Amino acid sequence: MIDGKAITLLNVYVANVDDKQFYDRIQDLLEDSAGTPVVWAGDFNCLLDGDAVRHPPKQGAEPLMTSSLAVVMRNLGFRDTWRDMHPDGCKFTCLTHNTYSRLDRIPVGGLDIQKLVGVKHLGWFRSEHVPLLLTLQWGTDE
Repeated sequence: MIDGKAITLLNVYVANVDDKQFYDRIQDLLEDSAGTPVVWAGDFNCLLDGDAVRHPPKQGAEPLMTSSLAVVMRNLGFRDTWRDMHPDGCKFTCLTHNTYSRLDRIPVGGLDIQKLVGVKHLGWFRSEHVPLLLTLQWGTDE
């Protein structure tokens, strides 16, 4: 509860395997939160924006998890907060095996866009991942 209003927070670390059912199970869990705002954050270990968020671009077929994540986000009305705040931005959150990508994200669902104040990268330090900071405006007059 924040200011007397329910909110669901979900943090994930998705294993680096192409398991389409993972996001199907997450969808089942999140359907129980219908009607409350949901902040879903973590290392998703798959891309949403295709080659635009990976350098160098990956060759070959799109993993099943990528399409599964996109379907679940669409089905549950989630938005990619980074893309909302930075429509033309190209920031990476992960560096592994000399490849930069945006695997870490904070999608939100059931939350009015006016509540989204900012999403920013906190910079590289002591990890292959960049921490993200989501800032929401939350008032008691709603």
